[in-house]
Amino acid sequence: MSAALLLDASPRHALPGELLAARFATPQTALYLQSGLVVAGLLQRGTLRHRLMEFEAPCWLDAPSALLDQSSPCDWVAETPVDLRTLPA
Repeated sequence: MSAALLLDASPRHALPGELLAARFATPQTALYLQSGLVVAGLLQRGTLRHRLMEFEAPCWLDAPSALLDQSSPCDWVAETPVDLRTLPA
């Protein structure tokens, strides 16, 4: 992915515990994690009950779902304060 493309992407900040993308929802944006830690898992009644994977910056978060216009297979939650870049799907 081109660095210039990321510079043009909209910045976003999220606090720990914030839901970044919901399971079964089709993402409207692709998320690039610039700093921080994000957990992919399953939320139940607002609590992350099942932690499947952790992602540490820098990396893309569930970009295939956004690019292929498919629903996300899990919930994506900020574990620490995170800085993201968002690109329209």
